[in-house]
Amino acid sequence: YMAFEDDADNDYYEVAGAFVAEGMNFWLGIGTQQDEGAANIDMWRVKGYGDISLGEGGKLYGEFDWKTGDKGMNSATDIKSWAGIFGWMGNFGNVAPSVHVAYISGQNNDATEDTAYSVSKGTGADWEPLYIMTGQATNVLNGDRGASLVGTAVRTSGVLALIGLVDYKVSEDLTLHGGIGWGQADETEWMGPGVDDSYGWEFDAGLSYKVYQNLTYDVHFGYWMVGDFAELGYSDLETQDIVLLSHHLSMK
Repeated sequence: YMAFEDDADNDYYEVAGAFVAEGMNFWLGIGTQQDEGAANIDMWRVKGYGDISLGEGGKLYGEFDWKTGDKGMNSATDIKSWAGIFGWMGNFGNVAPSVHVAYISGQNNDATEDTAYSVSKGTGADWEPLYIMTGQATNVLNGDRGASLVGTAVRTSGVLALIGLVDYKVSEDLTLHGGIGWGQADETEWMGPGVDDSYGWEFDAGLSYKVYQNLTYDVHFGYWMVGDFAELGYSDLETQDIVLLSHHLSMK
């Protein structure tokens, strides 16, 4: 049982179970949220995770979160949204490649339905495979920095993304990283006619160097070929590609 803001009659209850066997791991949870405050939410959630070992071929994994219910005055708005991540992760000595498919449902054009999975958080801080499109600092698919013109529109529209990553361990102290990603909006009709669904392509390169014990220095370079979605349907609005270069010294 989990409860929050009890004084506002906002409670969340969840039951979960797991199955673990050799080479596989599965988890499933079912929860309900009852919010009698201003939001007036009556919602059910089904969440799950699983991974299956492929031996020397790495592992397959997947997780999802599905929401259904209603909210608002007289329960006028139906909640119908979900998100999921599925992929393959390999480990071949010093090389660790991975491929990921991510989906977040966007808002459709029906005012009586809430189909946007998470406008405020998006992909969230727990999943940042791309430096720019999913990075916390840039506020596009990751909404941890709050609302913004393009970021809020992206998170409301949802996403279908394909991502490929690879890490190469040069030595005990130095690891090189590369990444490529593509994304498009799930829904754009809520914004009106003429909105392109392309978020564009991103190319990343980075390195991580262990300076001393738990002190690590990281360098990130990202190049985002911004898609026409960023024009937001305006014919006279032009966009520019985005370049990110950052470095970090952290304890980890």
